[in-house]
Amino acid sequence: MKFFNILSAIIMLAAGMLFSEEISWIKDLDGALNTAKKENKIVMIDVFTEWCTWCKKLDEETYKDKKVIELSKEFINLKINPETDKKGSEFLTKFKIEGYPTILFIDSSANQFSRIGGFLAGEAFSAQMEKILNLHKNMNVYINEVKNGEYKNAKTLLDFYFDNDKINDAASLYEQVKDKKILTGDETAEYNVRSGLYYGNTNEIKKAKTFFQNVYANYKETKIFFEAGYYLALTENLDNNKDEAKKIINDLLQNKNTSETWKKYYNELLTKLK
Repeated sequence: MKFFNILSAIIMLAAGMLFSEEISWIKDLDGALNTAKKENKIVMIDVFTEWCTWCKKLDEETYKDKKVIELSKEFINLKINPETDKKGSEFLTKFKIEGYPTILFIDSSANQFSRIGGFLAGEAFSAQMEKILNLHKNMNVYINEVKNGEYKNAKTLLDFYFDNDKINDAASLYEQVKDKKILTGDETAEYNVRSGLYYGNTNEIKKAKTFFQNVYANYKETKIFFEAGYYLALTENLDNNKDEAKKIINDLLQNKNTSETWKKYYNELLTKLK
């Protein structure tokens, strides 16, 4: 009888350990980067504040998801509160954090690999973790494929480059694949708009405009056409071509396929131009 009592206690203890398992977080930035280099792992950084409701929801729900906890073992997990951690706050400056929570995924050289902005439930969060792990594992394979003229994973690389503002790499790869018939019209238009937005954000207005013009002139049937038209009008105005900007907006307003939502945006922009 005593044996069964001991066995039962051991089983209950093991079960308690299993169900109390949680993500192993550290708060030492240098230690996280050093460990990431030694183990060739991605650092997952939870950027949070004490007053952030969605940050607490991540802690209470997402970070207690079994699959998220299991996948977290493949990362170095770091928490930074930029309001109380001066060194952490300075480190985060280059990543341009715009809201909380933000979950950064960086490589051992402190370059952004991916990010999640805002709250995600466990299933969606773990799916992103799996995607990041798979890309990290296969990145060099995909790059070598492209070097050897194989493009089956080129779209994955393009998305990675654009998502992380590696615009030179993105532009180089896009030039290689644009005539290979691996991109749909929608994808080609999207990459042009994303390029335009990047150059617009760096105040290279004329360069940005060429990408929006390409979509506006050649991809009228794509999903992103109306967004490209909006940004084309905006860049024309910034390039001191107010009349051309107004013409573009008026043409878009008369387009029978323009949604009420886009009409609202166009009219707001038109008002600002007067």
